[in-house]
Amino acid sequence: MKRILSAVLMVLLAFSATGLLAYADESVPAGSVASITTSEGQKSYYPSLADALKVLQPAAMYDGAILDILQDVTCAFWWDGTVNQSSSNVIQSANVIINGNGYTVTVGTDCGNSSKNFLVFPNGVQINDLTLVLLSGGGPRFNGGDCTLNQVNITVKDVTGVKGGVLTDGTTGNPSKAFVTFYVGNGSSSAIQINGGRFAQENSGERVVDGKAGIADIDIIDASFIGGSEFRMYSALSGSNLYVKNCYFDKSFITGGTTNFVGAVTLESSIVLASTAVGSGIIVNSGIWFNTRNKTVSIYGENGLGCFAPELISMQDGASVRLHPETSGIRFTSDISEKMRELAGSVSGMTVEYGTLVVRKDQLGDVEFTVDSMTAAGIKFVECKAEAGMDENGSAYRAAIIGIPQTDYGNDICARSYVRLTVGSKTVYLYSDYSEESNCRNIREVAGAALQAHESGEITYSEAELAILRGYAAAE
Repeated sequence: MKRILSAVLMVLLAFSATGLLAYADESVPAGSVASITTSEGQKSYYPSLADALKVLQPAAMYDGAILDILQDVTCAFWWDGTVNQSSSNVIQSANVIINGNGYTVTVGTDCGNSSKNFLVFPNGVQINDLTLVLLSGGGPRFNGGDCTLNQVNITVKDVTGVKGGVLTDGTTGNPSKAFVTFYVGNGSSSAIQINGGRFAQENSGERVVDGKAGIADIDIIDASFIGGSEFRMYSALSGSNLYVKNCYFDKSFITGGTTNFVGAVTLESSIVLASTAVGSGIIVNSGIWFNTRNKTVSIYGENGLGCFAPELISMQDGASVRLHPETSGIRFTSDISEKMRELAGSVSGMTVEYGTLVVRKDQLGDVEFTVDSMTAAGIKFVECKAEAGMDENGSAYRAAIIGIPQTDYGNDICARSYVRLTVGSKTVYLYSDYSEESNCRNIREVAGAALQAHESGEITYSEAELAILRGYAAAE
C-alpha cells in the first residue's frame, strides 16, 4: 500500500511552509531541566526537577509561581530522600502553575505496593500539558485549594508489585489504591476542573481518580479514563456536584451509584462502558451507556447526538493519493479500535455503521465538525460510508474524494472519522479526534509530498502513478 506517512507529510510541510528550523533558546543555561518564574517575574533555572520542586516547598514564599518543565524527565522519586509520604514532598506554595510544555515525566521504581511516593498539593495548583508515567505509587495528590488539570495525561505502568500507589483513606483508614487523588479533610471544600487528558492504567483493578471527603464541585470535560482502572467518587461534602461532559470511561463510572456522593451527578455527551446499568442518582442527560455484562446499550438525549470517542475511532494524520487511473483523488484513512470492534460484535440490538465526514475547510469555518452542527449551519458536507475500503481485518477503512476540479487542487479538504450507532429509533455518532493540522489537506500538497518521497527513495512509484502525482502537484 503506497500511503504517505503522516510524519513524513508533517515534516515536509513544516519545512516548505517556513523554510526554517527551530533553534534552542540560547538564554537557557545548558542542562536546565526546569525553570521557576516568581509572581514578580524573576526567573531561575534548575538542573533537575527535584531542585525546582524543593524551591516550592515553603509556604507563601513562592505563591503563584510558574514552574516550566524544559525536557523529558526520569526520576526514581519526585525528589531525593525517602519514598514515604511526609512533609518533604508537600508543595506548600499556593496556587502554583506547572507547565509541562508537552514533555513527559517518568516517576518511580518497582517499590512494591507499600510505596507512598506521592507529590502533594495542599494549597491549589494548575497543571498544563504534561504527561506522567508512573512506575510505582507516585501520582499527584490534591489535598486542598482549587485544582485545574489542562491536558494532563497519566499512565500507571504494569510493573510487578505496583498497585498504583497505596494511600491511606483519611475517612475510613483503609488502604485505597489510587494514583490521582483529590482529598480535602475536615469538612473543607475545593473546586476541581479537569480539561482534556487521558488517565490510563495498565495493571488491573485500580482506581484512576479517587474523590475523598470534602470536595465541593468537580467538572470533567473532554477526558478519557482507560484500562483496568475505575473512576470512583465517594464521601464528598453535602452539596458536592460532579459534572462530566464529552468523556469516555471504559470500565465503570461511579461504583454503586451515588450512595456515598451527596449532590448532583450529571453526564453530558459521554460514553460509559460498565458492567452495570446506570447507578442510582446518576443523571444521564445525553450520551451512550454500554452494559458490558448484559451486552446491551442505551442512548440518551436527542436523536443524532454526537459524542467524542477517540478511544474507539481515530483518523490517521495526513492524507494520501488514491492512484487508480480513472478514480484518483485524495484519501483519508481511519482506524477502528479493538474495543469498538468488540462492542460491535457483542452488543445486541445495535446497528453499527462506519464512515468519514468530508467538508471543504473554507466552508467549515468555525462551525463544529459534526453532523448536527454542520446541518444546522447549512454547510454542505459528505458522509462517506465505509461500504467499501475496509481492510481484511475490519480494523481500518479508507475514504477517497475523487473527481476534484483542477481549480480546487489547492483547497484544503477536512475529514473526520465516525461510527454511527442505531438502537431502535435512536441514533448517535461517535467521532474521532480532529484538528486542522492533522486532518486537513489538499491534493496538491499531498501529491507534492509523495513526489519528494519518491525522489528521496523512501517510496517507489510506477511511471503511470508518477504521472498522476505530477498532474496534481504541477497544476496551478
